[in-house]
Amino acid sequence: MKGGTPEPTPDKPSATFISWPPPGLEAVQGKLWPPIALIALGDIALVLPLLWSMSSDQEVWSFGPFGANWWIPLLTAAVGIFILLNGMGILFRLLRLFAKGASQGHGWLIQLQVAADFPKDGGFLLQGARIYSGMEPAKRSVLLVTRTVGASAYLLAALWTPLGFALAIMMGARGWVGPSGAWLFTIVLAALLLLVGVLSRILGRKIAWSSRRDKKLRAAVDKHVRDLVADWNEQSLQVRRDLGFDGADAGYARSFRIGAVCVVLLAVVIAVPVITATLTGAAGNVLAAIAVPNLDQAQARVSVAEVLRGYQLDPDGSVSPEQAGDALHALLSASGDAHDRILDREPVRVYEDPWFPEDVDSLMAGQTGEWALGLFQRIRRGLPSNERSYLAAVAAHPAHGEFETIAMADSVDIVGGRYVLPFPDTASPFLLPIPSYRGIRDGANAHVALAASQLSRGNRDAAEQSIKEIISVGFAMVDEGSTIIDGMIGARLVDVGAEALEQLYRATGRTGEADNLMWVRTGMEQALEKASVTRAKYDAESALRIMPDAVLNEQVSRGLRWEYFLTFATLAPCVNLNRVVFGTGQDYEQWIADAESALVRRPSDEQLFRFLEKGWLRGASAYQAPSWIKVALRVTFGGSLGGTCAAQLGGMDMVGVVQ
Repeated sequence: MKGGTPEPTPDKPSATFISWPPPGLEAVQGKLWPPIALIALGDIALVLPLLWSMSSDQEVWSFGPFGANWWIPLLTAAVGIFILLNGMGILFRLLRLFAKGASQGHGWLIQLQVAADFPKDGGFLLQGARIYSGMEPAKRSVLLVTRTVGASAYLLAALWTPLGFALAIMMGARGWVGPSGAWLFTIVLAALLLLVGVLSRILGRKIAWSSRRDKKLRAAVDKHVRDLVADWNEQSLQVRRDLGFDGADAGYARSFRIGAVCVVLLAVVIAVPVITATLTGAAGNVLAAIAVPNLDQAQARVSVAEVLRGYQLDPDGSVSPEQAGDALHALLSASGDAHDRILDREPVRVYEDPWFPEDVDSLMAGQTGEWALGLFQRIRRGLPSNERSYLAAVAAHPAHGEFETIAMADSVDIVGGRYVLPFPDTASPFLLPIPSYRGIRDGANAHVALAASQLSRGNRDAAEQSIKEIISVGFAMVDEGSTIIDGMIGARLVDVGAEALEQLYRATGRTGEADNLMWVRTGMEQALEKASVTRAKYDAESALRIMPDAVLNEQVSRGLRWEYFLTFATLAPCVNLNRVVFGTGQDYEQWIADAESALVRRPSDEQLFRFLEKGWLRGASAYQAPSWIKVALRVTFGGSLGGTCAAQLGGMDMVGVVQ
């Protein structure tokens, strides 16, 4: 005693001391924490950005919360999955060591305590030695429990986060949970487990600190260091009974081996849906970046042609839309090309002879347009006999009547005249034939030559009628076309007709009208030039943003609206992770209904609409994904894919594949 105060005396330790870590478990001591740290780090990199992208409600055109930086969650996912799988690999090897320890006679609980012993003082704690010699057995028992429970809770929280996210993806794709449910399903249980781990650690630290803060007691504890003894199992059992623990039975080797296999299976369960959903969304972004067209110039060319609409003929309604569609398809096909393309309808009238016979005298020098336009001035001076004969042959081509047929129709059923309807279920929009358009371009030049021939015979009205038929056919393609090429070729025909009409007016002394027309055409070209200089440069997301409204806008070229509809129907389900997992949503379905009302005018349009609604990649004739991709899509997104991104990237009607 010093000054009447007794020296602190530690509790008498057990008479039997054991080695720590137990024999054969040296490689296990404290090794539970590295996989916990790696898996948790992988969770942060992998799950959080993707969960945010998946659960954030976005506009149907949006690339997601990262916008043009859509590659960021793809990068973090790649890093996260690498770290996560590395951590699970360490956990797998740890469980294999547990299996080995169990086969050597160690119980599962003592192995877990050794693995959780990051401070490497578990032996002292277990036996009440050194710094813990002054701690009551009950407190040491609680401290052992808090260490084990805390580490286990941290591990389970780290494992549940990616597993819960993977399950949320699969449940969301099947309509079992929504974006909010995905957050809750992924985070809540992980947060509760993390809370258990944190509270366990806090309690353990509080107990340990209460015994360590007495300096005199710690000095006294140092006197109780003893030699460690062998024969671990028997001695450990006695010590653990002193603490109130029953000895854990050995023989868990098979269980730990099964656990190691379960870790591998868990990695697969996490990796397949997470990687599949991530790459599916990234594929949509990549596809949008390379496939979204910038068609501003095409729209501008079609728009400026509107100033010439006053020169088209007034239709008399004597020709039905179907008849006009047949006539336009016959004109497009009047080029000598074969008509054996899939979905390309056989023309109702076939013209074997070319618009321009063989030019044996080299009258045109290969420039049919320039030759035809120059005829109006040369006719006044008189054509040589060989050129008159050649002109008569061009004017006599039997397909000229198709121009008049189209010009007299109120509208033209281009879709019904061009395609084989109904479209086969196995077909893809990739198979839609693109006409060569050579037939109608040559036909327009030949029709200009016909007008010149009529003028040479003194029939000015017939000549003007023929030229305006070209303009009328051009506007029919602009107004009724199903592709932007239809609109651009139509605008080109309008320009050809306007230039020919100007030449006709000058040749017939109508100089004022010719000058007015020249002024209008010059203004068109200047407007186009300025539009090309000031045209906005859209990134893929910005282009997608304007597409839904453009499809519904009657002021936009009809062909461009059809093109935008196909592009948007293909990409909208794929451009952000929220739509990939939870589907396109009611906003998209409403837009589809509005687009149908805006685009569909007749039964043939309805069939084209349903065909394009599938997107580029659907149909047995489109891109076919490898079978392993289809399996991954099936596991991740289930069997009711409908018009989803998974169905697009599967390359076929996945509904029939996955059921």
